Amino acid sequence: MYVGFALFRFKKGQGKFALKHMRKHLNTVKQVKGFIHGYVAKSIEFDHEYLVIEEYETKEAQEEAQNKISKEATLKPNEYIKFGKIMKEKPRIEIFKKKEVTHGKITATQKKMFEMIKKKDKLMKAKKKKLTSKKIKKKTTKKKTIKKKVKKIVKKKK
Repeated sequence: MYVGFALFRFKKGQGKFALKHMRKHLNTVKQVKGFIHGYVAKSIEFDHEYLVIEEYETKEAQEEAQNKISKEATLKPNEYIKFGKIMKEKPRIEIFKKKEVTHGKITATQKKMFEMIKKKDKLMKAKKKKLTSKKIKKKTTKKKTIKKKVKKIVKKKK
């Protein structure tokens, strides 16, 4: 599965046109075989920011969708030019390959990984505890030997 996202920041007051254009964009890519899901999300914090997310079964489906958009841009250049001009900055566009889907549940691989981390933590704690107990034993042994030496010295002087 391939996931594409684009983060758009528009000039203030251009949200209505931007949203209309992005919805058209999604309707175009929905027609591609291999398209799974897509949506436009508006920022809660900034009124002029939008996130577009698209999911595809294959990389080829995602590429086909991009080709379809490029063809549409040549057919309706004025609309795409206006869309480009209302942007505050160049959008961030990324494509990811989704390897595991958890949907709130831990996968078997993740579970094994967590167990390995827990075991490693336990071993580290045990090692640390062992080292500290050795240090304490050494200190107490040194103190005892020093006390013994002091006692011998004191006895000799008497």
